[in-house]
Amino acid sequence: MPISGNSYDHAGVSRSAREDYYTKLRALVQRYHFPLVEFEGHDEDPAFLIRHESHLTAKGWMYYNRALDDFFHGRMPRS
Repeated sequence: MPISGNSYDHAGVSRSAREDYYTKLRALVQRYHFPLVEFEGHDEDPAFLIRHESHLTAKGWMYYNRALDDFFHGRMPRS
């Protein structure tokens, strides 16, 4: 799930702080050799999360469904 950039902006969490989160997330996942689809590119996409909260829109679900399908079929996930 991407961080809801617009909500965090209003709460005073900067884009650079969110980028630090994604960097640390990538490092942790690589350490344990897990696949990762982070959807960072949708951090500020108003069409990805409903009202910039932690609920996916139809567009968000399409990305999630594709990532899950890729995973279960042995393909590299896409972000």
